[in-house]
Amino acid sequence: MNAIKIRSLTENLINIMQLSYVFNGFFVTILYLLLVITGNGQFGIKLVYYGAVTIFITQMFSINARNIGISDRNLSTIFKNITFRLTLSPVLLIFSFLFYLIILKENLTMPLFFTSLLCIQVWIFELCLALIEMKKRSKYLAFYYIFLIIVILFLLFLNDINFNIFLVSIIMFNIIYIIFILSKLNYNFSKFNIEDFYKDKFNFFSSLSLTSANLIIKLILYKFYQFGDLEIIYLCISLFSLPGSLVTTSFGATFFSKNRSLPWTFKMAIRSIFLLMITLTFIYLLPININNINVYKVSIPIDYLIIVLFSSLLQYCGQIIRVIRLSNNNYRIYLFQSDILFSIFSILNLILFIIFLQKIFIIFVLINSLLGIIIYLSFRIHAYYKI
Repeated sequence: MNAIKIRSLTENLINIMQLSYVFNGFFVTILYLLLVITGNGQFGIKLVYYGAVTIFITQMFSINARNIGISDRNLSTIFKNITFRLTLSPVLLIFSFLFYLIILKENLTMPLFFTSLLCIQVWIFELCLALIEMKKRSKYLAFYYIFLIIVILFLLFLNDINFNIFLVSIIMFNIIYIIFILSKLNYNFSKFNIEDFYKDKFNFFSSLSLTSANLIIKLILYKFYQFGDLEIIYLCISLFSLPGSLVTTSFGATFFSKNRSLPWTFKMAIRSIFLLMITLTFIYLLPININNINVYKVSIPIDYLIIVLFSSLLQYCGQIIRVIRLSNNNYRIYLFQSDILFSIFSILNLILFIIFLQKIFIIFVLINSLLGIIIYLSFRIHAYYKI
């Protein structure tokens, strides 16, 4: 009886933790989606554009720290990487400003500062969640969920929002919450040796290549498309990345490293996406004039949604393959090489569509998802090449 209780508590902890990873990993995306569907698309585009460079830098320096730390059950790795991220944050913030000021010729505005700071906090909080999971202190997540509900209600029921005040409120809560978590879980200020960061060069270049591809895609889209089109394009890309990112940001490292079955909530989410895709396809093929789906205050073309949902399922499969290889020490080197190759092909695919097929850019996500499955499933270099 006690064994059943312990197992039930463990499963509940895992489910709560995976939901927390999802909310944190998708925090900026969730804010963007809510801003768009509530008629604040102009703020949503600013959020994506201003956060692109900061997200690029933080992901580049993430070096798969959470997934590897949890897979190896290494608390010291988590502590060292928290120290590394806290120390590096001011430098990343300054670099983001300089990049927008010098390279992109943007003015240094308060929304830019607050958006960059928010992205850095999400990056730090990722490892706070890993600390909560490894120390089994899921009770500290109650305030986190209350906060998320308040944010959602705030966006849904407030028509005219002040973007700066909105971001400042979120940032202040995050700072207080991160300090609370680190103090309660006896955070140990471990030294992070910078040599450890470069010890596995393929790991570093893997993160660099993937994040570079994501950054280039967002910036090029911002420069080549009109404001009205961007709202839908960014929305579609956000929906496309959702299922695959569920694997990498939530349950991947926890479940695949221990051969556990996936929680029913995630299985249900994937099945719901599949059923929605089939339903929309059926509606689209009917001899009736329904070309768009209205979600609150935004209208999305049905054909775009069908392509995006199908592509998202393919990307989900590709990311499962990727995380399985990441969880296995024998396959990590091949995975990192695959990441680099996939990023190169993604950028080439992007350039091709921007030059020749700009009007049907939505097909880009479909081809990219197919590339992911093919490369992660088949690519393998037998020799270890030093960089």
